[in-house]
Amino acid sequence: MPRAALPLNFAHAALTIARLPNFGVRDIARRRSGQRTGMPELFVARSEDLPEGARAFVTANGSQIGVIRAKGQLHAYLNMCPHQGGPVCEGLMVHRVEEIIAEDKTYQGMRFCEDDLHIVCPWHGWEFNIETGRCAGDGKHGLKRFQTVEREDGIYVVV
Repeated sequence: MPRAALPLNFAHAALTIARLPNFGVRDIARRRSGQRTGMPELFVARSEDLPEGARAFVTANGSQIGVIRAKGQLHAYLNMCPHQGGPVCEGLMVHRVEEIIAEDKTYQGMRFCEDDLHIVCPWHGWEFNIETGRCAGDGKHGLKRFQTVEREDGIYVVV
């Protein structure tokens, strides 16, 4: 069952969040230039409107898709956490937390792993790897991923 878009109700200094209008589906097979996927694509935003760390949300077939630019790449996921349907793409982005264990097996504290960025569902804290969409706590759960295409005229999600 599709759910309505939820307003963002948090602020985080490290994130720039973009909420952009839905410009409609285009069939790329009819386009004369650019990469052709042969499948319908949904315009998300102009490239310059989605800088590093920013997000945009579009609706396709009654479902909301979150598009995030992180670590220099575009990632698009169904904005629905597999746990209880929360708006996962609206959650905080944090690096994976690692425990530090000394050679003598004593606990030394925690640190962030700069190589592994996670998105955290704002409802219950489930974490997902931004690159794979897999749940950090249990890899059998994951987010539904969508292909993205970036061309001169903007960013698109293949639906």
